[in-house]
Formats: sequence, structure tokens, C-alpha cells
Amino acid sequence: MYNKKNIVKIHFLDSYKYFPFSLSRISKSFKLNIEKLPFPYRFMDCKTKLDYIGSKPSINYYENLDKKLYEVIPEIWNAKKETEIYLKRDVELLYKIKIEFKDYIINEFGVDIANTYSLPGLAKLIFRTKFYDEEKHPIVKLSHYVEDDIRKAYYGGIVEVYKPKINNGY
Repeated sequence: MYNKKNIVKIHFLDSYKYFPFSLSRISKSFKLNIEKLPFPYRFMDCKTKLDYIGSKPSINYYENLDKKLYEVIPEIWNAKKETEIYLKRDVELLYKIKIEFKDYIINEFGVDIANTYSLPGLAKLIFRTKFYDEEKHPIVKLSHYVEDDIRKAYYGGIVEVYKPKINNGY
């Protein structure tokens, strides 16, 4: 988006604020026809460079990889090429999930997720748009002095409840 001075502003939104689960788990719950690809995370450490071309990483470098899927991985493994394929798939998958979710929310509640940054923000938008009657129950606006005092009351010291126990102590 451009502003008056032709400076480009890009907003990065964290999908985890909408979907606090792994991408693999989310894609399964949305029942998409595209799956997350396996990747040898443990193989790609600071010793393995992106320009690595050689034998495919051992199955031990993958997390929960089925042996049949491992056999499909090329014997000569190009780290840069495989990383690009993997990342492109992740972006495509997240895009499809976001579109599915957006369409569902629009069809179900008539609001656009583009106006929010998180699941709680979306819940608030849906509540205020679909279920809340502003005329019957107006939201009281507090002066900033009262609001500041209330906010200060939420800060404090230790608030957890625990029972201290000492065995063989003084």
C-alpha cells in the first residue's frame, strides 16, 4: 500500500493468531486437496548449507515420515531446490486455508477477516456486527483518567496460588 509520500508499507500478519496449530493440522481440518510436504529440519542445521547437493538425508532427519513417502524423495537431494519447493507449498497451503476461512466467515457471519488481526478481534467483530444491539446496550466510553486507573489495577505482583512444601528442611 502506498501513502502520500509513495512509501511502500507492508503489513505482515501472523497466521498463528488465527490458527494456533501446525500448518499440517490446519490443512487436515480444512480437508484441502493439498498436503504439507515433509522436510528434514534436523538435517538443515548450520553445518548443512543451502548449496548442498548429495545423497538424500536419512529418514531419521524427518519427523514422523512414512517409509513409502521417504522412498519418493529423490536419491540425489538438492537442498536449495527442495527448500524452495517446500516453502512454496507452505505458502500455497496457508493461502488456501486463509481463503477457505475467509469465505466461511463471510458466508456464516457476513464479516470480512481482513478487518481484524487475530481470532479474538474477529470474535469481537462478529459479536458487535451480528449479536450486539448498540442502541439497547450502548458501550460506555470512559474518560482516559478512569481507564488508566482501571488498567493500573490489573498490574501487580505474584498472583498464582500455590502450597509451599519442604521435605526434610528447617
